[in-house]
Amino acid sequence: MATRIGIIGAGAIGSVVGGMLTRAGHDVTLIDQWPDHIEAIKRHGLRLSGTCGEHLVPVKAMHIHETQGLRDPFDVIFISVKSYDTEWATALATVYLRQPSGIVVDFQNGINDERVAAVAGRERTLGCVITISAGMYEPGHAIRTDTGSIGFKIGEHDGKDTPRAQEIAVQGKSYQIPSAKGATIPPEAPKLSEIKLIDFDFARYGSSSERRRLLSKWDNEVKNLPK
Repeated sequence: MATRIGIIGAGAIGSVVGGMLTRAGHDVTLIDQWPDHIEAIKRHGLRLSGTCGEHLVPVKAMHIHETQGLRDPFDVIFISVKSYDTEWATALATVYLRQPSGIVVDFQNGINDERVAAVAGRERTLGCVITISAGMYEPGHAIRTDTGSIGFKIGEHDGKDTPRAQEIAVQGKSYQIPSAKGATIPPEAPKLSEIKLIDFDFARYGSSSERRRLLSKWDNEVKNLPK
């Protein structure tokens, strides 16, 4: 049976991920509170552009209130909202998560892992660090702006290498990002045709406090790069 994936929060990151996983053949549903965005996707499809190429993706999309009509639970739900929406979005996810095997993935760059786990239960959550960048400036259109070699790093809060984390990472690896015309690639970067949407090697980093430490370290390194 195919894995059903829900993404609560279809902003720039959620839309890029959801659109590309849909193109890879996965069963994805975007859920968002921006009415114009959801309506645009329903009417015309989700437009993706930038370094992921130019695509019009017929991804499933739902308004928040439409979730009450869901009958089939999700196997995986990504929480991709702003930090101040974390608790209610996670609570909504638990209502439509398959029991007892469903998993909630915090798609907020490792910052809110503990908050998500407090609502959904640590045994049902995974952490994630996002290494792509994206923008959204109009309804129904998301733009990927980076040329990185890894999209996301997913793992357990305690740093263990588990089958469930590996399984989600493998699903993400099933789609290769095509090259984008005019994209500038650093000399040390792999070819864009070899770039994966999601890659798995984050489990070893462990707790959310350690993730925050690393994110702070990486942020400082970026700030200190030559202008």
